[in-house]
Amino acid sequence: MNQPENRKAISWLILLITAVFLLYGFFYQREWLEPLFLLSWLSLIYLVILKVLVQVAHGIRLNFQTQIFDLKLEVGEWLGLSSVTTVLNIITPAKLGVLSRAYYLKSRHQLSYHSYLKLLLIGNFTYVAINALVAVLGLMIYRESLLQIYQD
Repeated sequence: MNQPENRKAISWLILLITAVFLLYGFFYQREWLEPLFLLSWLSLIYLVILKVLVQVAHGIRLNFQTQIFDLKLEVGEWLGLSSVTTVLNIITPAKLGVLSRAYYLKSRHQLSYHSYLKLLLIGNFTYVAINALVAVLGLMIYRESLLQIYQD
């Protein structure tokens, strides 16, 4: 078996294992899914669309940040890196998604780990700055409502 066939086989194996765990959870651990059944279909569709848009936004941010280091990521790369990083950060301890992204950028685009740390710092600073801006705007918009809540 050559390397592309190995990768395809590993991808199918991971998909199969994921499907087995999902089916197990659906049929034997239904209490895990009870909060999901409380949502209407419209709310669920809205949440899925919102999550997809957030992933695309994270991917676009990653693409802009990698352009600082003269890396040209294709749409599939920046969107895939964003999604894989998110999933691995959720299901593994110690943010292994971040490490996998570093390894990918090093092996595929020869981005040094030192430059990746700079990229990570830029990304985290951008993330904090955007969240702070949204928080300040939210407080400015809903200031009267918040004051009323705390006065009661």
